Amino acid sequence: MKVPLLCRSVVVTALLVSLTISAVGQDEKAKKKRAGRGQTAPSFFSADVQKSVPGIRAVVSLSREQRTKMAAIRQAALADEAYKAALKTTKDKSAERKDRRAANRTLRESKAAVQAKLLEVLAAEQRTLVSKINDAAAAAASSVRAEYKQKIKDSKGDKVARKALTKEVGTKVAASVKEQVSGLLSDEQKEAIAAVAKKVGKKRRGNKKKGAEGGKKKGGKKKGDKRKGDADAKKEKEAVS
Repeated sequence: MKVPLLCRSVVVTALLVSLTISAVGQDEKAKKKRAGRGQTAPSFFSADVQKSVPGIRAVVSLSREQRTKMAAIRQAALADEAYKAALKTTKDKSAERKDRRAANRTLRESKAAVQAKLLEVLAAEQRTLVSKINDAAAAAASSVRAEYKQKIKDSKGDKVARKALTKEVGTKVAASVKEQVSGLLSDEQKEAIAAVAKKVGKKRRGNKKKGAEGGKKKGGKKKGDKRKGDADAKKEKEAVS
């Protein structure tokens, strides 16, 4: 029995639309993942401290009222039109260099303003500890970066060397900041940080495992769809002939 040409066209069109929607969805997920990569959430601790000492927030116990106020501050910052426009510009590869620099400056100023507001929510004792940690981290990071400033400048034009130096600086900054911060903490605080870091690490590994398993299932489904598609194509060919 021959399959009407119109029916075959409808089926093929539907399949193409389905595949296109799926591809767009996967692309959007990938973009969101890339956008969030390497970013640190707005906090009263500096980015260097958050990256170098995972679980550092454990040293500051926040009340429900403090958490509510901080959430409102973060939401207001993310909803700010100037912030959103600057963020969009930094992700626009076609934007001019001067515009991206201005956008990055706006983002830095916004983060600094958010951090100052979050610090105001803390109690005096909490604020003193956090400021001491941030200052120590800033001094340590600044010292390492100053050491590599000329080397990075000399590597201009050599992408491989520049990338290697940037990675080396990041590693040394993390080690130096961690050492300085550790010297300011009690054994009890260090244990609290370690416990939180372990918990977060376990959760991340679980998410990666879940993602990998999901990828395998999707892969298996694709193979099945391919076999089904081949079979349908064969039937269609037989029907046409």
